[in-house]
Amino acid sequence: MSFVRFAGVDEIPPGKSRSMRIGLRRIAVFNVAGSYYAIEDACAHMKAPLSQGRMKGTELTCSWHGWVYDLTTGKRKGKESGCVRTFVVKIEGGAIFVDPTVNDPFEIHDEEPECAEDEFPHIA
Repeated sequence: MSFVRFAGVDEIPPGKSRSMRIGLRRIAVFNVAGSYYAIEDACAHMKAPLSQGRMKGTELTCSWHGWVYDLTTGKRKGKESGCVRTFVVKIEGGAIFVDPTVNDPFEIHDEEPECAEDEFPHIA
């Protein structure tokens, strides 16, 4: 894993998020009651910035068209399938670090990612 410093824990208070570009990706980190979740900051529907969405617990609603995601898995909630990439987060020395690595090095970046059932990329 190749972690990148994202922000200080005090820079993302509970109920808030922050987005930044790491390499070719824009990643958003969300603070849900002291647990941090990192997802790709682009809705699977029309690439809207998810960091501008509305959080309710670990549910995130896209501000453009109302698609709802589970921050713990990146999976879309609702009738239609879909997901966004999730990234591993760790806290060290009062700072939030994110591993921007995508597991499949041959993955085509314009296609929707497949959601793994056993991924829990957050840290409390």
